[in-house]
Amino acid sequence: MSEGLREVTLPSGRKMEVAPAPFVEAKRLYQAIAGEMVRLSLNPDDDVTNLMKNVICLAVFSPNIEAALEPCLRRCTYQGTKIIPVDSFESIEGREDYLDVCFEVAKENVGPFTKSLYAQFKKLRAGVEKLLPSSA
Repeated sequence: MSEGLREVTLPSGRKMEVAPAPFVEAKRLYQAIAGEMVRLSLNPDDDVTNLMKNVICLAVFSPNIEAALEPCLRRCTYQGTKIIPVDSFESIEGREDYLDVCFEVAKENVGPFTKSLYAQFKKLRAGVEKLLPSSA
């Protein structure tokens, strides 16, 4: 395995190597995903299954995410061959792995941007709560 690559065994048993993309490409993917996620309305009455369905469908349907994901995919390998989306997933077996491959590539490249989000949201919420009148 080459340096910087993370080997993944997909649910199908096939292997891929995931490489982090350069900052600009990874940031473009992060922005595309964030841009689509604002369209997702969160309803506290929804169950987790419905939320996950909406997130997956939004990601799969988005041409913005697909366009930003492609350069990141091209840095990875699938079954020992560099990924070229229109070729690598042409076979029926390859299509079975497509979403898993996309998820792994997105996780590798977007994950580092999101690590501090929870802490930032927590600080922001605390600041907003200080501005609101007390309900006591």
